[in-house]
Amino acid sequence: MRKIGLILGGILLAVLALAGAQSLYAMFGSELAEAREAFRAGDTDLVIDRLTAAIDSPFLLPHQKAEAYRLRGTAHYTLNDDEKALADYGVALRLAPGPDAYRLRSSVHERSGRYDEAVADLTEALTLVPSDLLSLLGRASLHESYLNHRAAIGDYGLLIERHPAFKSYALRRRGTAYAELGEIDKAVNDIAAMPLDGSYDYQGHVGRGIEFDNITAHERARQEFDAAIRLQPRNARAHLGRGISGVAAGDFEAALRDLDMTIALDPDENFAHLGRGRANYHLGRMTVARKDFEAALALDTTYMYPVLWLHLVHLRTGGPQPSVLQSHAESFGENWPRPIFDHFIGALDREALYEKAAEGTPSLQREQLCEAHFFLGAALAARGDRRAKEPLEEAREICPRGFVEYPAALHELNRLAAGR
Repeated sequence: MRKIGLILGGILLAVLALAGAQSLYAMFGSELAEAREAFRAGDTDLVIDRLTAAIDSPFLLPHQKAEAYRLRGTAHYTLNDDEKALADYGVALRLAPGPDAYRLRSSVHERSGRYDEAVADLTEALTLVPSDLLSLLGRASLHESYLNHRAAIGDYGLLIERHPAFKSYALRRRGTAYAELGEIDKAVNDIAAMPLDGSYDYQGHVGRGIEFDNITAHERARQEFDAAIRLQPRNARAHLGRGISGVAAGDFEAALRDLDMTIALDPDENFAHLGRGRANYHLGRMTVARKDFEAALALDTTYMYPVLWLHLVHLRTGGPQPSVLQSHAESFGENWPRPIFDHFIGALDREALYEKAAEGTPSLQREQLCEAHFFLGAALAARGDRRAKEPLEEAREICPRGFVEYPAALHELNRLAAGR
């Protein structure tokens, strides 16, 4: 009987020990729950405090500890403390490797400009879960940001294979990547394969038209916009798309008809006013171009591009260049293209402007340098300065084909060649 009593006593102690351990797990699990709530409330300091208390305990369950490190890493990331974020994500991955932590750590690497490390983390996530949508989208986007178009093409192919619901998006992005490599036939094939959707296929035709236009397949773009307009002749969006495409293609009179129709259908469409201004500018009709740019600006006083185009108009007509720029200075933030604006008002020299343009990821640098070269070249051309040719040629070479500055640079170079 004594032996049986000892056994029962041991069982009782074990049960009590287990109950005590569970209460400790519950206690420190509650720290984790409080941290989650604080994170949702945006109290990052409290998140770190609660998680540090939980992490320092030996009683947190392993999966809870991994989550605690992952969440604390995100809190550090929010506070721009990338080194602490990387350390926490590293521990989380050692405790419980998973796509979430790899994706989070990839974001830290990406923000720090470590492209190879960011891609490697997303690749690890996809090795664990090949169908992980966010990792696949993130890796494709990273490749595009760093102008690795061939790798992006591969990822968009995987996206089509593993996530058919994203086929249209993947075809659009892959088509753009092919166009960047100069493989226009493949780009056209991908965009032509984009599924038609929306009301009576209207949206599908408009979407394909925009993408054809972005790869400079202007005739194919026009066909898509024509199809959309046949379906819904009173819908402004297709007229706008066809008008913008006409400006890019240099068919200015046809573009003006479409943009006039867009404005008749939707007077508040500021991109129609801006596009019509550019068409009139390239035709040399500066008085009406000025009115168009002023109308676009009136519809959105924080949008800088109409003011930059107005500056070009005033340079060509001898208008009050400094005053029109200065009068808008307080309306604009500090983000791009503010450095171009600052250059035109004399607050930034040309070298400093190009330094500003060369900030960010390779794709962002390319876009900013494109615009800096174009507006500097166009301003020189507006003054009759033959040195305009060099920055305009730079814009022609560097600008993404879907940027309005690419065809605009071509039009300005043609104007220079014709001696106008």
